[in-house]
Amino acid sequence: MVSYLLSEFVEESRRRGKGKGGAFAILESEDLSQVTRGSRAPMKHFKSPFIGYSVDKVYDFYKENVQSRELFATKTFAILDDKTVSEKLCLLAIEVQGELKTLRSEFAPSLECLVPFEFSFMEYDGLNDETGGVITLALMEKWDAELEANEKRAKEQREQNET
Repeated sequence: MVSYLLSEFVEESRRRGKGKGGAFAILESEDLSQVTRGSRAPMKHFKSPFIGYSVDKVYDFYKENVQSRELFATKTFAILDDKTVSEKLCLLAIEVQGELKTLRSEFAPSLECLVPFEFSFMEYDGLNDETGGVITLALMEKWDAELEANEKRAKEQREQNET
């Protein structure tokens, strides 16, 4: 993976996800004792130990080594692969009732998108139909606007009920 793309991924996801908790930790080795915080740009060049792994093999590694450790998400992770290089998309991996589900995401909304899945605030079912299989910044901004409008309507309704 090209180090400038790793840096861009880390920075864009961190900037958009700011205040929403967490940061991606790019695993530079299978030795997780070295990971004490999320990754920061600029990323240095390294050879990933996961090159050539299938999504299922990454998931197996995640379940066996990552899932139960503090500092790591327990249901979600991202994979940077060939599409990351060619299309600037990462693969979001979400465990739903013990089964791995995936969808693509632009860099910027990737971290913010995983947080609701991690805490079970968002359902995966039907998401591929709604998104076409890719989470974009424009889609996240649309969802943000819809959420804000719903919260405003709910507040107005509460105020109206109080009078």
